[in-house]
Amino acid sequence: MRKGLIAAVLVASVAALLAVGSGQIAKADNNGASVYRDFGCGLFDGNGGFVFVAVGTHSVEITNGNAVTICKATGVPNSTGKAVHWDNSNTGDLCGIAGGPTSDWNETVSASGQATLRCHLNGSS
Repeated sequence: MRKGLIAAVLVASVAALLAVGSGQIAKADNNGASVYRDFGCGLFDGNGGFVFVAVGTHSVEITNGNAVTICKATGVPNSTGKAVHWDNSNTGDLCGIAGGPTSDWNETVSASGQATLRCHLNGSS
């Protein structure tokens, strides 16, 4: 049921961000990078549920097609009592970022509910 959830939300969020330019803080010349902050992002909680955040996000897209998106959230539910790690290998999900979907992502939700999602896209592959 979760399949594609992160991908769908991130793709929609980044597409909306790029369409209206909201949150774009820097766009360099043709040899530089575009940096975006505080856009919507979907993450898994520690129990495998879904959490949406609109702040604490950061995305960098370089003109060679490489990109990284980082989403952070606090107060994320985690009833396991320990850190939980999510990635493509244990969910089968892709992470959608500005350059397209990627299987190169990982998320950690601490026992105290601190979550960080990192999605990487290698534009040359």
